[in-house]
Amino acid sequence: MPQTSTNGLKRSLIARHLEAEDYLHEKLDPEDKLKEATSYRPKIFLLIADAHPRGLDQALLRKLAAPSPSVTSGYIDDFEKQGLVEVIPHPSDGRKNLLRLTRKGERRRQKVIDILSGADEHR
Repeated sequence: MPQTSTNGLKRSLIARHLEAEDYLHEKLDPEDKLKEATSYRPKIFLLIADAHPRGLDQALLRKLAAPSPSVTSGYIDDFEKQGLVEVIPHPSDGRKNLLRLTRKGERRRQKVIDILSGADEHR
């Protein structure tokens, strides 16, 4: 592949990632309540979405996602209030919870996938 095509592809992928991130910022924090920490919101949502449908261990998410457990817990609470995520008991360990996308969360995830794949450009 010629260098110019590779560079164009990279720019296109970067543009799609930025568009997806902007979409998530707009949808996950429309009032921009947490300006200093909003960069973690899309990351946390995408980590939960990536584990769908089996769910993501809430404690593991806290380790992976944000600088503090309280920040992550706040986002999880917001996602629950928005109807994007549900917290369910772990099937084999009663001390743990799993996070799973709701149908609304699945639609949001699909929109991000469409943006990243370029499918959204044709709608």
